[in-house]
Amino acid sequence: MLTTFGILSIATPILAFVLSLVAFLFPWVSLFGWMLVIVGIATGILAWLMASADLKRIRAGEIAPAAQRGTKLGYICGIIGASLSALSLMCNCLAVIFALGSWAGTTSNVSTSGKERTSKSTSFGPGGLDP
Repeated sequence: MLTTFGILSIATPILAFVLSLVAFLFPWVSLFGWMLVIVGIATGILAWLMASADLKRIRAGEIAPAAQRGTKLGYICGIIGASLSALSLMCNCLAVIFALGSWAGTTSNVSTSGKERTSKSTSFGPGGLDP
């Protein structure tokens, strides 16, 4: 089970990247990419913590040493998967910030009719906002 969580945590950021490429054609698909990244972080941390506890129990002699190989595999896969998912989450957040920044920069000088607006100075006098 630990190996499954570990491999799943590695596969989810890769699948989220593929979905982000598909999102250029179908924007609603990007929501699934965000969910996959969160699933990848959760399963990676679960595999990491559960394998760490099992490795301690193997060293203490409570679990058979034959299980050590699979447990180490789950531990390493959990670390890699959680790290990849966290990196993917940071890249997705940066992409959203840059997209919002470019969107705000392009819409600030264009009105609904498509013509550039002329900026009028405003003053804040005793009567409130005077155009």
